[in-house]
Amino acid sequence: GFENPFTQGTNVDFVQNFNGNNVAATNRICQDAANHHNGAAACAITPTSSFDGVVLVSMNLSGYSNVYFDFWAATVLNGTGTRPVIVSISTSVDGGVTFGPVTYIGDATAFANANTPWIDYRYALPYYAFNHSGVVLKIKVTRGDGTGTAARWLMDDVTVDHTLNDVTPPV
Repeated sequence: GFENPFTQGTNVDFVQNFNGNNVAATNRICQDAANHHNGAAACAITPTSSFDGVVLVSMNLSGYSNVYFDFWAATVLNGTGTRPVIVSISTSVDGGVTFGPVTYIGDATAFANANTPWIDYRYALPYYAFNHSGVVLKIKVTRGDGTGTAARWLMDDVTVDHTLNDVTPPV
């Protein structure tokens, strides 16, 4: 979970291994103690016309293959707008200098501007990230088509693990 207090600022490590491009007290990227899956708080991201939320997750995967990033996500109604949020993940193996192809989580309707149920999502890291020490996941949250405000996106109960089974889908 995200129970530890968030460090606020721009391009700041707000909790261990999680860096946010704009971490604030109650908007942008913030801790949400009112809406969480388990524990006492979740990570909330609210994109606007001038802000896309970017969270960088740093990992040392030396000695690991078949790695996946598992998390629970939901949305909370934000204002009266009709915009969903669009969530994507991409992977870097050079400490976040360059990123590989973007994978969208859910579809354009998955994260509506509404109070939605928590759903478990799993992102299988690409094979080229296996056994690397400088792996960074970029989670980007943008607003989708519609009018007015976009949803407040929530992420909680993050786990990074590996399996003996091949988790990388065929190309």
